[in-house]
Amino acid sequence: MSQSFATGNPLELAKQIGYELYDNIGKIAFEELELAYASRLAPKFEKVPELRSFTNLNFYWARGCFKNRSIEGFKDCLPEDFKQRNISTATIETMFGSINEKGNKLFAPLFHGYETCFMPELLAFLGSYETMKEKVNTFNEVLEGDPTSRDMIKFSSASEELIGKYMLGYDGLTFDGRHLKYEPNTSFVVGTRPVENKIYTYLEQSGFWSRFHTIQIKITDKVSEDIFTGSFTPNPDVDVQSLKNELKLCNKNLFAHRDDINSELPSYEKIMMPLLQTANGFCKQVMLKNPIIDNVTLLNVRIKDDILREVKAYQILNPELSDAEIHAWAYARLPHFFEFATEPIIAREITFVKVNSLESCIKSLCELCKGSPKERDEIQDILQKQSFSRPTIDRAMEKIKENGLEKTQKRGVYET
Repeated sequence: MSQSFATGNPLELAKQIGYELYDNIGKIAFEELELAYASRLAPKFEKVPELRSFTNLNFYWARGCFKNRSIEGFKDCLPEDFKQRNISTATIETMFGSINEKGNKLFAPLFHGYETCFMPELLAFLGSYETMKEKVNTFNEVLEGDPTSRDMIKFSSASEELIGKYMLGYDGLTFDGRHLKYEPNTSFVVGTRPVENKIYTYLEQSGFWSRFHTIQIKITDKVSEDIFTGSFTPNPDVDVQSLKNELKLCNKNLFAHRDDINSELPSYEKIMMPLLQTANGFCKQVMLKNPIIDNVTLLNVRIKDDILREVKAYQILNPELSDAEIHAWAYARLPHFFEFATEPIIAREITFVKVNSLESCIKSLCELCKGSPKERDEIQDILQKQSFSRPTIDRAMEKIKENGLEKTQKRGVYET
C-alpha cells in the first residue's frame, strides 16, 4: 500500500516521489537529495565564511539498487536555471583546466560555473587505483571549496592577449601566464558501490570520504529479492509525474528567492549544542561496544559540519518551524550521520586472473592505432580513460618500437 507524505512541502513531496518510485530506498535518496539542493542555495555563513555551506552527497550501497535512477529522477525536479552537469569520466587536464597549443585559448576547469555536478558512478570517474591517487589530492580541494591553483607552463606558452584577459580575473578565473587560479563553488552528488578494503582505506586516509555526507544502505537478502521479483512496482493510483511537477515548482520558487535566504547559522544554544551533546553521548556508547573505533573517527569536525548543514537545509525548506521542532527532527536523524564511520560496508575481495597491465596496454594500443593513425596526445588521453597510467602508456609505446610494430607516417602520428 502506498504511503502518503506529501503536503505541499518540498521535502515531503520528495519523500513521496522517492517512495512511489523505489520504495524506502527511493524515499531516503530523494529526501537527502532535496536537503542537498536546499543547502546548495544557502549563502556562505556570515560568522564562519570559511565553512562550506553546501552538502556533498554520496550514495553508498550495492549496484543495481536505484542510486543512478534516484539521482536522474530527482534531476527532473530541479529548475532549468539551476546549472548542473552529469560527469562520467574525465582526464586530469579537463578536471583542472589547460590551454591550447597556440596559447591563445583557456579551457576552464571541468566543474567551474556549475551549481552541482552529478557523478552517478564515482569509481568510474576516479579510475584505477594509480589514477585515483593523482586525482584525489586536488579533487579534495575542489570538494571543500578551497582555492585551487595549477601550473600551466607545461602545456604551452600563453599569448599576451590571453594573459591580459585573465590577469586580473575574468569569469571567476585568474591566469598570469603560468598559474591558473579559481575558487571552486560546486557541490557534488555521487553514487558509489561498496569498495574493497584497499581502496576504502586509501580514500579514508586521504580525507576523501570525510568531504561527503555518505548515505549508506545495507541491501539485505529480502530487499534484493523484492527488487529482483518486481515488488517495487509503481502504484498506478499515484500520478508521480504530477508530484514531480509540483516539486519542481517548489524548487523553482526556492531558487528564485535564494537571495532572501539568510546567512545565519542555526541557533547554537537551542539546536546545535543539545544535538552535539547527544551525538557525543551516542558516540561514547558506540566506542564502548567497539573499542576499535576511536574519538578521532567519530568525534570528527566534518561530521559536525554535516549535521549543521543539514539542519540549515531543513530550516530553508521549513522556515515556519520553531527551533524546538527543528531540533526534534534533527535529533531523530542523528544516528545516520555516523553509520558510515562506525561500520562501513566493505566489498568482498575477489581474486581474478590478472593480465599484465603493460601487456594489456600494448594490446589496447595496437587495437587503437590499427588502420587509424593517432597523435601521441590523443593516444594517451584515450588510454588514460581506460585506466592505464601515463608511465605504462609510455612503456607500451617504447615496447612497440622495440618489436618493430610501429610505423611512423609523419612526426607525432602512430599506426600499427
